[in-house]
Amino acid sequence: PYTTLFRSYSKDELTLFLKLAIDQLPFKYYVFFHLLAFTGMRRGEALALLKSDIDTKNKQISITKTLSRNQNNAKVVNATKTSDGNRIIDIDDNTLNLLIKLMNTNDGDILFIDENSNYIHLSTPIKYLDKLVKDNDLKRITVHGLRHTHCSLLFEAGARSEERRVG
Repeated sequence: PYTTLFRSYSKDELTLFLKLAIDQLPFKYYVFFHLLAFTGMRRGEALALLKSDIDTKNKQISITKTLSRNQNNAKVVNATKTSDGNRIIDIDDNTLNLLIKLMNTNDGDILFIDENSNYIHLSTPIKYLDKLVKDNDLKRITVHGLRHTHCSLLFEAGARSEERRVG
């Protein structure tokens, strides 16, 4: 099944994926994948997060920027693709607690850091996801597929979007 690429996971597939991720991956990548699946954030938006973007009191995340690469392949933080990309996302208690635990593991303001306390490279989460999927013979999705998973599960549950645009 690894050679076939699927768009998203079902609820049960996501549950298994996250269970394996917490057992087999570094904690920050488990939190990263959990965050994408539970918020629908884009990879670059999550990687650009600063601790100051997390409002622990109100259980919210402010999305105002994205990590990308420039023409020289260097990591750069830019505004979101469009002004509609700026938004506030409400998060559940479990997601908040994971973020707080991750925030307590490093000193700087960048949430997802590499070994040099810089932004994680955009391709690194892809490598961890692909390895986890292949090692455990899971249905193969992309990192962006976790965003699709979030949306699919929301639609399945009959939920409406609760994001609020900012800026």
